[in-house]
Amino acid sequence: VSDPKATLYDAFGLKRGSLGQVAGLPSIIHGAQIFLKYGFSIPPTDPHRMPGAFLIYKGNVFHSFRPKNSAERPDYEAMAKA
Repeated sequence: VSDPKATLYDAFGLKRGSLGQVAGLPSIIHGAQIFLKYGFSIPPTDPHRMPGAFLIYKGNVFHSFRPKNSAERPDYEAMAKA
């Protein structure tokens, strides 16, 4: 989903992360792993915008995931079983 105006981010309550959330140790480690795998690139979007994942069915949110930092990833399999 392309959301350059962050409309969906705002609708789901996904905020801009603090420096610690986007540049803390877990994020630095994750960033280094990504760099080693894919190389360096300039983020095309706001690098401070926190991610999220939501399981929606018939307009109802059945499961949501809002990470504590930008390196944390959801357990998609567990979300699908919820």
